Amino acid sequence: MEVASYVKEGLENGTLIPRKAEKFARIIARQGNVGETVISYSVDKEGNEVKEKVAQVKLDEKTNQPGWIATKVDENNEVMVNNNNHKNQWIIDDSTFRKKI
Repeated sequence: MEVASYVKEGLENGTLIPRKAEKFARIIARQGNVGETVISYSVDKEGNEVKEKVAQVKLDEKTNQPGWIATKVDENNEVMVNNNNHKNQWIIDDSTFRKKI
């Protein structure tokens, strides 16, 4: 069965129930500069580096402020890196970031 059909049918017959979830991660964050580039990396099943996403900091339409660059850290606030020595970073819109603090 095609995924879209499976989901549609499951929602309609009640076997799939939508749930709201929030991702939790320990991060440090700083407000970025418009145009600043952040590259997010992942690894494939063999451990090879995969460039997951390339994004630029932009102004948030709701606040007219630049987005925030989040970096994942451990319980000692040390920046975590993957097996290829890349930081786990991503961009959060200013309005979304401000809702979380």
